[in-house]
Amino acid sequence: MGGPGNTDKIMAGLGFQFNTLITQANFPIRPSEPRSEDEIEIFDPRCLFNEEKGFVLLKEAKLFRPNYEHGIRFAEQCGKMEMTLPERKSFVIFLHEPWKDPYGRPRVICFYRNAEARGLNLYFSGLETLGSSCILAGIRPHSPR
Repeated sequence: MGGPGNTDKIMAGLGFQFNTLITQANFPIRPSEPRSEDEIEIFDPRCLFNEEKGFVLLKEAKLFRPNYEHGIRFAEQCGKMEMTLPERKSFVIFLHEPWKDPYGRPRVICFYRNAEARGLNLYFSGLETLGSSCILAGIRPHSPR
């Protein structure tokens, strides 16, 4: 976590589509010296889940809840490398503290990758069930929390 860019600079350098609401104003990241190295672990719960169950599944896997910076940094790193996800599991959901969009709807960062494209979007938080093509991102810290 940390680095030279803010959200707007990171988004401009992605090289793939992103939701235009993912900006420095809405998801502030301050340029800073790297302050920690967290491993973002992709976790397939192998079942349908909602947000509440997602938190339980992350905890059972001994993973911490991500924040939105994890999702943005993940997209930044994925823009620079080849990434393989099973086609049927192409949406990586970051269950961070939801951000309220201009209409007051809670949203979380979602990275998607399919055969045609990759991108960073905002997924509606609090849905009854997340789709069967969704997997979770959890955090396995390298430094003590």
